[in-house]
Amino acid sequence: MPSSTLLLNPTAKPFVPLDMSPTNARTNTPSELKKDDGNNTSMPKDGIPPKINNTSFVSFCPDTHNTRIAIPEALSVNLFLRNLPADCTTRTLLDSIWGYGRIWSVRIHPPSPWNHAASPPGLPVTPTATATLSFFEVAAARRFVLHTEARGALFLVGGRHVRVSYHPRRMAGKEALRVASRCVLVQGHPDMVNETSLLVLLRSRLLFLADRSLAEIRQTVVEARLRYITTRGHIVELRFHDGFYGRAGLAVDVLRLEDNPRISAVGYGEDPCA
Repeated sequence: MPSSTLLLNPTAKPFVPLDMSPTNARTNTPSELKKDDGNNTSMPKDGIPPKINNTSFVSFCPDTHNTRIAIPEALSVNLFLRNLPADCTTRTLLDSIWGYGRIWSVRIHPPSPWNHAASPPGLPVTPTATATLSFFEVAAARRFVLHTEARGALFLVGGRHVRVSYHPRRMAGKEALRVASRCVLVQGHPDMVNETSLLVLLRSRLLFLADRSLAEIRQTVVEARLRYITTRGHIVELRFHDGFYGRAGLAVDVLRLEDNPRISAVGYGEDPCA
């Protein structure tokens, strides 16, 4: 099993998502159901999807990370981005962000009937995408919002002026995970630790990569780069395009558990967005 001496504490516990926990739920009785007033079908404003009030579902999960009211907006790390290009990818979006903080997760929402840019009368509607962007630190999210809202500031992606606001679904910060990031560093023998072999290994171990080609994996999920050549072997960086959550943390656990003598160390690198 590879050591964790590259960047992490060898005694560190495996990654456990902070905002995921089992949900204890029940179905309401017919007498408890509220009559739908029909307002939930109205078209959303400003590209934000309508809120769906499912009155037949009640959650008893006490975890504050899964609640909305318990987290003030100013302490949330979850942001909503509008007016993105229709063909925007997570990789394109993150390439436009630097100097703010580590990225927890990012998701692109393709164009839909309510996601479009305002067009002059008589001209076709321009479809746009939206995105959900989450940082590790509250300070990073606040800094990103303030900078993009500053007078004269333009946050451009693909030539479009992107509008940034706090997402209605609030999320607490993950400051406790001080060394984690979406960039994974792997050290070992060049025969194993190279841009191709590591992706092949991850594809054989991770279900969400199993049915994808290496070209598709590099384009949409993770990019592998040779960063350093040392006397102890190569160091390759695996940079995940959709953040740390659910991908990078899982990849670190898989590589550490891999009984391969050609992999000597696994850790985290610096997020270029930080």
